[in-house]
Amino acid sequence: MGKEVRFSQLVEASGKPETLALWTDPRKNLSFVKAMKENRVLTVIQKPTGTKKDFGQVGFHPQPFASYLVFPKRLPTPPDSHVIGLKYHLIAEPIPSPSEHAKPIPKPKPVRSQPATRHFDVTVERVATVKMHIEVGAPNKAEAGKHALEEVERESFEPADAEIRTVIKSVKPA
Repeated sequence: MGKEVRFSQLVEASGKPETLALWTDPRKNLSFVKAMKENRVLTVIQKPTGTKKDFGQVGFHPQPFASYLVFPKRLPTPPDSHVIGLKYHLIAEPIPSPSEHAKPIPKPKPVRSQPATRHFDVTVERVATVKMHIEVGAPNKAEAGKHALEEVERESFEPADAEIRTVIKSVKPA
């Protein structure tokens, strides 16, 4: 085993490290292979049982209950140095690269089926309007209106000559 060094000294000399989760073979992660060759990797051993504190070893040492820190600069200590005094608050939050961002999976478009046929009671008003101009003699407007109505009532009209207006008055579920 190499010499013993404090974690805070490594952070001062080489910058804040980022944690790296190895979900696949580390040899396939090119940035991690490069960091190993440049002596920027620290293996952190975290025993799940016992009273010993977590410690680190400079370099990549695969083993159970280990996590890996990658420093931005080369570590000034020789490989296999024993690192003590781990201070987790000195570890930088990793910033995912654009290739690591998962593309959102588009939601499938819902299949629209034909809505069930329902029945409604609809009131429709159709109004036929025929405009007629009639000349009548009377002493005032009110009398003129009366005489015009009496004359129109006596005459017939042709519906084909009428202006037809259709209006929906109400729609109610049947």
